[in-house]
Amino acid sequence: MTLRGESGESTLGERPIRQCAYCRRDTSAGEGCTTDTITFPDGTVEAAIAYGTESTARFAERCPGCDVEPGGYHHPFCPNEECPRCGGRLMHCGCLDTDCVSRRWPE
Repeated sequence: MTLRGESGESTLGERPIRQCAYCRRDTSAGEGCTTDTITFPDGTVEAAIAYGTESTARFAERCPGCDVEPGGYHHPFCPNEECPRCGGRLMHCGCLDTDCVSRRWPE
């Protein structure tokens, strides 16, 4: 995600949401989300895919979408998260109804 500042210059790395709504972690710290499952609209629950282990991994030091470090789980709504069902990008593949996304809340 590239954001533009008032001057029109790229402010890459800055994100309007600095805290994950699910795990409450500061996303800029690089820690993965504590939610490790995804519940699909039909009720099936699948394990989330950790960053760096995706089938089409384009590996970087941190995920460019949610700043998670390798081995951590993407924060929900990260545009780079892989769908465990079809292998596409989870927010774009159509497997989720993004209006009723469910992740397992931390205990």
